[in-house]
Amino acid sequence: MSVTKIIRSNDIPGTYISYKQTDICETTPGVKSYSGYIHFAPSALQGVQGVGLYNISTFFWFFEARTNPRTAPLAVYLAGGPGEASTAATVMENGPCYVGDDSNTTYVNPWSFNNFANMLYIDQPVQAGYSYDTLVNGTWDLLTNQTTPMDTTEPNSTLLAGTFPSQNINFTANTTAIGARTLWIFVQTWLSEFPDYTRNKSTSISFWGNSYGGFYVPRYAAHFLSQNQKIKDGTIQRRTIDVDTIGLTNGCVDALIQAPFYPIYAVNNTYNIETIPPAIAAEAINNYTKSGGCADQILQCRKLGAESDPYELGINETVNTVCANAYAYCFNNVLGAYVISKRSAYDISALLPVAIPPLSVPGFFNQDWVQTALGAPLNWTYNSAAVRLNFQSITGDPVRRNIGDLNDLLQNGVNVALIYGDRDFMCNWVGVENVSLQLDWAGKENFVGAGYTNISVNASFIGGVVRQTNGLSFSHIFQAGHSVSFWQPETVSKIFDRAMLHKNVATGEVDDGYIGAYKSKGPASSLSIRETLPESDVWGASDSCTKEQLAALANGTAVVQDFVVVEPKGVR
Repeated sequence: MSVTKIIRSNDIPGTYISYKQTDICETTPGVKSYSGYIHFAPSALQGVQGVGLYNISTFFWFFEARTNPRTAPLAVYLAGGPGEASTAATVMENGPCYVGDDSNTTYVNPWSFNNFANMLYIDQPVQAGYSYDTLVNGTWDLLTNQTTPMDTTEPNSTLLAGTFPSQNINFTANTTAIGARTLWIFVQTWLSEFPDYTRNKSTSISFWGNSYGGFYVPRYAAHFLSQNQKIKDGTIQRRTIDVDTIGLTNGCVDALIQAPFYPIYAVNNTYNIETIPPAIAAEAINNYTKSGGCADQILQCRKLGAESDPYELGINETVNTVCANAYAYCFNNVLGAYVISKRSAYDISALLPVAIPPLSVPGFFNQDWVQTALGAPLNWTYNSAAVRLNFQSITGDPVRRNIGDLNDLLQNGVNVALIYGDRDFMCNWVGVENVSLQLDWAGKENFVGAGYTNISVNASFIGGVVRQTNGLSFSHIFQAGHSVSFWQPETVSKIFDRAMLHKNVATGEVDDGYIGAYKSKGPASSLSIRETLPESDVWGASDSCTKEQLAALANGTAVVQDFVVVEPKGVR
């Protein structure tokens, strides 16, 4: 068993790193991996946090590249939520392994992002995954998915005792901007201990994210660029960290642009299914466009935010109220029309209930031996309720985000890859395709004029189609839901590798330079490509159990094996 190494930071007082070499998940001979924490005292985060000062212990899991790690690029992966553990992706999407149905074993993922890149997965904001502010005893109610701090309890099959973060909403981030400032300090500290894992010793980094990561990644990357400028003009003294590439997999980007495409996609998608009646879709669109509707409320939120909370500390009650109300209205009256479909918002082929993530994932990360191997002193939280409440209900962060950061990144030569599975409703490809066409930078005309061409994954498989030029690509991936890497791992892995090398997504054989050396050719739209829905994919067992299963769990008659209810059987 590896010994935990503890290093005090010389650059940031009140900060230290604790980590160990790991031997689980990534089992490729000779490939190293490390897990651990960067611990920040409140004094290390002056001017970064919003409501109050609190400790942060941010968990990371790093996997060096399977090929040439000393010259491979470095990429950070950020899951969404908000409040989702990035570590989930290591064992169910794009990491080195998959977890078996027994929640106790793993097997290799040949299409891992670390095939040719050094990968750093970070559980953030604090209270997500294995990250914590303060450790408390508590219970996790499997029926409600609620974690409650308490010293004593009588555990049973649905009420599990454990160690958790505080659950205090004042002790975590409440805006994406706060997350960006915190992560910049994290990366500065991490690189001081792991300097060998940047390409050719130059300090550059790439960011990839899924779902709410579509909000995180552009803001975080843009913050790194703005910090670089402050370093260059002498305002602050730190290392410059260049941003090379960003990638979004089914990430939400700008609610103002995307919102009307939720009801549109619900009735006009590549699978020829009307998930809701057209009249309901029309009503939802009207709720977006009408005076005082969703669009107007988002614009009001952004105007007030720019005037009264430009630093996005999330402490101005007026701005918070307006933005939170805008989010609630848009979610309930535009996106919410989809509820009557009885289908998963993450895979329109799946009838509810479905398990996302598979129950084997939280089961694995909450095994004692896994926590010991990773050096984690607490239970794993897949999606932090405290973070989610803060971002959505307190500050309305989702509707504050806009395409401005993406515009700036493209204008500054950052490579941008947008990768979207076409069975996802939550951050559907039609809405983000529209985002890509509205991006405003020097290459806009070339990009809008480019066409869709096939993505050749291997000699016999076409994974989707892509529009690309001037360092921007938009990939429409066939037969994939919200966690696109889960459904199409080889396709997404190939796109990741090609994007990181600044190659064309279609074949990986042509350089795609910012000067526009490459431009994809084909039809201007891919909506005409029609497909057939597969049989309902439930990802294994249900985490939204049927009423009969919930009742059996509550009265103690359910039979549970490897964290899965096997009796009574779920009938949908």
